[in-house]
Amino acid sequence: MKLNNTKFVTLLFSVTALIFLSACGSSGTPSDTQLVDGTASINGTDGINGTDGLSCWDLNANGVKDPEEDVNFDTKIDVYDCRSGSGLPPQNDGALYDQEKMCKALHAIDIQLSDPDEQVLADALADLGCHSDPIAPQVGTVQFITSGTFRDNNYDIDGLLTAEQSSLSGLYEWVLKKAYVANTFKFPQLETARAKVECAANCTADTECVAAFMDDNLAVGAATTILECYNFHQSDSLSTDWTRLCGASVDGPYLSCVSAMTNQLWWIKSENDY
Repeated sequence: MKLNNTKFVTLLFSVTALIFLSACGSSGTPSDTQLVDGTASINGTDGINGTDGLSCWDLNANGVKDPEEDVNFDTKIDVYDCRSGSGLPPQNDGALYDQEKMCKALHAIDIQLSDPDEQVLADALADLGCHSDPIAPQVGTVQFITSGTFRDNNYDIDGLLTAEQSSLSGLYEWVLKKAYVANTFKFPQLETARAKVECAANCTADTECVAAFMDDNLAVGAATTILECYNFHQSDSLSTDWTRLCGASVDGPYLSCVSAMTNQLWWIKSENDY
């Protein structure tokens, strides 16, 4: 069957319109349904707080500011009592590596050496910074130095023990010239009387001991404190002095060091009568 042009055009238009309408579709009715928010999550349970750490000044770990923990004697117990150089005497830095013991060992070689060997020994002594000759035994008697004696001698005992102002902190400190801790003796808590006697006696028995020191304030009321006595030797191999803070005052050696001698106890081996 043949379609005339008019019918063909009409049919084509109808098909095109149908396709277009099918593609567009009808507009839907807006939904009245709203999206619902999700349920909020529940916070977890807080963990248990950890145990508080110990303060650096708390020497007996009891959490209490005990009087003996005021190691720099400023009447306060705080971080300044944790600083190196306060509290118990440190070793002289020059003796930390047993330099003096090595020097003594070399001097103790008691054999006839040939000239080349003597030079080797001399070089070894020089390399270590050793004194040229063994230290002679200390002479004199061990004497307790009272605060009055120290004050009356202008804060200087035999040029060995002095009180000087630190160039770093401005505070006053004990200075024991070219000395180092040679022996340490420990005593049970609160046995101060016996410790004083034996501290001095041990220095007397040691021919090289030049001084002894003990701080009996560290034993007062401290259930766990061990009282310690320090005996000192002296050596010109050392380029530094032994030092220890007397107290917190910057107003002179009397207020700092002399007033501290109630508890900071010194014995000096000397030929002079103190």
